[in-house]
Amino acid sequence: MKKFKVQNLKSNIESGFTLIEIVLGVLIFSMVIAAVYTTFRTGLMVYRSGTSMKTVYVSSRAVVDIVQPDLRSICGIEETFYDVPPPPPPEQGAESTTYGEDTIIIDETSYSRNPYPFSGNTATVSFYCIQETPVFHKSLLREQIVALRYYLDGKTLLRERAEITSARTGPGIAIVEEIADQLVSFRIRYGYFKENKWNWVEDWDSRLDKYRHPREPVEDSELNSPQTVPIRIYPDLLPEAVEFTFSIQETESGKKPVIHEFQLIAKIPTAKPSW
Repeated sequence: MKKFKVQNLKSNIESGFTLIEIVLGVLIFSMVIAAVYTTFRTGLMVYRSGTSMKTVYVSSRAVVDIVQPDLRSICGIEETFYDVPPPPPPEQGAESTTYGEDTIIIDETSYSRNPYPFSGNTATVSFYCIQETPVFHKSLLREQIVALRYYLDGKTLLRERAEITSARTGPGIAIVEEIADQLVSFRIRYGYFKENKWNWVEDWDSRLDKYRHPREPVEDSELNSPQTVPIRIYPDLLPEAVEFTFSIQETESGKKPVIHEFQLIAKIPTAKPSW
């Protein structure tokens, strides 16, 4: 009779995890990783959105804090109207008709003799204003006339500043600084009050008589008449208000761009209606 040796099978079985335990462990680990990633991604998006919003409001506030004081300190243009008389009749034997010595010949596109004109259109505006700048120390300030120009270069609003009456840097030296960035749209308009209502136009030249006192058309018969009506020159001078309308796009706005629109209306205290 053969004898069989019974081996201890339990000693040959190695300890370990079952398939269900492994699947559950991987699932729990994946859920933890997904939660951590979602939290990190949400925090990063909130940070980027906050940074982008900060950039937008910093740019818009710079426009308000810089442009508005500049416009409110514009050099006042006097209400000077000119009635230029016709040239005196020619003397006998004279070849051409000339104006008298006390008559000022004013160019067709430059009526006013004011040395500090105001001009602009929908994309740029230039004017002169009075600002306080330090002479030697910050505590010692001096008022001087400064030439300013605002214009758009691509998506950036720039401010060009040139000191006119400064003995420190000399006249005509322009300094360009960036005011706002990421501008999607930009428009300037000019307002004046007439007939109990505000009128807004897209261009302005303080030396012309285009809006406040527009000239009536002169017929050819009046031009050929020996008794010519004196040239009437009433310059528009300064507008009573300037409107800046612009929109800024967020730099980190995802797939859909987020655009914020702003409007600034600054009244010019030195402007006079002249009605």
